[in-house]
Parts: sequence; structure tokens; C-alpha cells
Amino acid sequence: MKLLNKTGIYTILGSALVFVLGGFIFYNFLNMEINTELAEKLYQEKYKIESQLQKLDSLPALILEPSDPVQFEEVEANEFKTEFKFVDTLIYDKYEDENVPSRQIRFYAKAKAKIYYVIISKSLLESEDLVDVITKALAILFVIFLFFIYLLNRFVSKKIWSPFFVNLNKIKEFDLSALKPLQLENSDINEFKQLNQVILNMTSKMQGDYKSLKEFSENASHEIQTPLAIIKSKLELLIQSESLKEDQMQAIQSVYDAANRLSRLNQALILLSKIENHQFEKREQINFSELIKKHISNFSELIEAKEIKLKQSVQNNVILTINPILADILISNLITNAIKHNAEKGEIEIKLLADSFLISNTGEDLKANPLELFERFKKENTGSESLGLGLSIVKKIIESEKLLIEYSYQKPNHIIQIKF
Repeated sequence: MKLLNKTGIYTILGSALVFVLGGFIFYNFLNMEINTELAEKLYQEKYKIESQLQKLDSLPALILEPSDPVQFEEVEANEFKTEFKFVDTLIYDKYEDENVPSRQIRFYAKAKAKIYYVIISKSLLESEDLVDVITKALAILFVIFLFFIYLLNRFVSKKIWSPFFVNLNKIKEFDLSALKPLQLENSDINEFKQLNQVILNMTSKMQGDYKSLKEFSENASHEIQTPLAIIKSKLELLIQSESLKEDQMQAIQSVYDAANRLSRLNQALILLSKIENHQFEKREQINFSELIKKHISNFSELIEAKEIKLKQSVQNNVILTINPILADILISNLITNAIKHNAEKGEIEIKLLADSFLISNTGEDLKANPLELFERFKKENTGSESLGLGLSIVKKIIESEKLLIEYSYQKPNHIIQIKF
């Protein structure tokens, strides 16, 4: 969920809670005030009746409002009490033609010679209608106010958070390999200023580390390969010497093989480092069909020498936007892996479609976790001469080019599929 939407939802929910609570309090307060006012009116009318009875010794005629029914009942003198009480009840109203809620005051009143039990009633209908009208008006006002709060919140939030979203887009587009400093939008909000400073410091350090790592990769390639090349050339000269004994020859051959393995290992690690550091950014449209056919032709002699049966189905003119160097390494590593780990007189199947590339080879049952095969230095056979970096390089290329790779084992076939 977007930040502004989430902020707006929380604002509306908070406002709604406050308004509902406030409305409940207001409703009860309004009812209390109306009831108090009604009680005062009934009490005043009680006082008028008592005064008239005591002074004039007659029942009142027009001193009360016509809409307020008054009942008089003559009682015995010994029933007289000074207490009075309020009672809520329903009284039939001929104008409304229904029973309407009413409040009554009931009391005893003295005339000069008689005692009366008096009931004065007042309709609550008008009060309830008034409360209903006020409640509806407040509800409408509440909805309008919430809508206004929502719009105001979005407007203010957009204005306040505008530098943040601008900077967020700039960070998304930030290219570490370009070695250009990140330019962020200025803000007068202290927290955004601090965030900008932290991001600038962090990206500056990242660029420095990236530059150092890139220089190390480039220097390591030259500095390590040169002495290894010298070692290999000297060993080759020693191997050609006729004065060496057989055990000396075997020792030199072991050293030569180790130097050769170290050279390949160095090249593979440097390649991985370059891929991870995005040093193969240039992409172009290449004919993937022709590239696969070229590699099949290059490996045909090795495939025949190992008596491997090759099945191929390559769709013509499959165009893929990819770095050409990485594409070449990708296909070469996959075919090499299929040959190296194949069963004796096994099979290789290569299939290219418009949206996928598949290569499978026969081989021994899989013992390792399939997910570990793409990790560095992970290999099925620990005694193998393989460096354990071939599939790791393949995985890094796939991630770099934003493709998808899947591995599956369907005895006796190991299947790798790449989806474009």
C-alpha cells in the first residue's frame, strides 16, 4: 500500500473514531439538556396549579398550554403527600393518531377544602424530532468534514513528501557503475535532510568500494596471470627435457596441472566478480540461434570423441537482447557442463524455442541438493577436476540479464532450462 493512502486511511479512521465518540457524548448531553428543560417546565406548571388552588380555590382553566393534558382526581385528605415524581409513558395523541412518548409530573395539591391528585403531561415528540434533526445534520456535516480532511491530508502529505518521492525515484535509477554522484532533492524538513545526508554518504562509500573492487579485479587479472604464465612456460620447458627421471617428470607434471588449475580458477573468479559488479552492461540484439549452432560446431569433435549422442532442435532466428560476451560464456559453460558430467556413451539434447532454451544430459543419479549446484565450489563429485564454478557463472549471468533458470532431474537426464 502506498504511503499517502495508508496515511489517509489512518487519518480517516482516527477522525471517525473521534467524531463517533464526540457524537455519542453530544447526543447524550443534548438529551440531558432537553430533559432538564422539560423537567423545569413541568415543575413551573406544577407551581402555577398549586398557587391557583391555594389562592383561588378553583381548578385552572387556560394557564397551561393546550397541548399539555392535565388530569385532576379528588382524593381523601389522608392521602396527601408532599412528594412529586416524574414518569415517562405513552399517551394517545389525536392529532398524530398514535401513542406518543410523554413525560409526566405527578403530585398532590391542596385547595381550601379539597385535595387533588394532579398529573401534568408533556409530549416528548418534538424533543425527539429536534434530536433527530440535529443528529442527521451532524452526520452529514461529519461526512463532509471527513471528505475535506481526506483531501486536505492528501494535499498536505503530497506537498510535504514530494522531495521524498523525487529522491526515491532518483535512488531507483542510481547506477553504481556510472560513478556519478547521486543528486538528491533538497528539503526544508530536518528528517529528510538527515536522510539525504545518510544516503549520500552511503552511496559515496559504495561508489568508492565499487571502484576499488573494480580496480582490484582488473589488476588481479594481470598481476596473477602473468606469474602463472611464466610458471607454466618454465614447467613446459622442464617437461620437454630428456634428462629428467620419471618420478621427476611426474612431479613437474603435477605442478603444471596445479598451475593450470589455479590459472583457470583465477579467470573464473575474476569473471564472477566482473559480472557481479555489472561490468558487462552493454546489451545488443544477437541471433541466439546462430550462436548456439556455432558452439555446437565448436564442441562437435569433443562430443564425437566421447561417443556422446547429440540431439538438437534449434529454431531459426531467435533474437535475444543480451550482452554478447555473457551470451557466449553462458552457452559455452552449459555445453561444457553437459559434456563433462555426461555418462559414458550418453546423450545430450539441445532445444531452442522462441521463449526458452533447454539443454539436458544423461548422468549419474543426483546426490547433492539441486539448489546447491549453482553455488560456488559446489559439485556432485568432490574428486572431479571441475572447479565447481561453471554453473555459478551461469547463474550470475542469468541474474545479470534478468532471465529465469530452472534445473530438474528426470532419471537419467539432468535438465537445465532458461526462459527468456
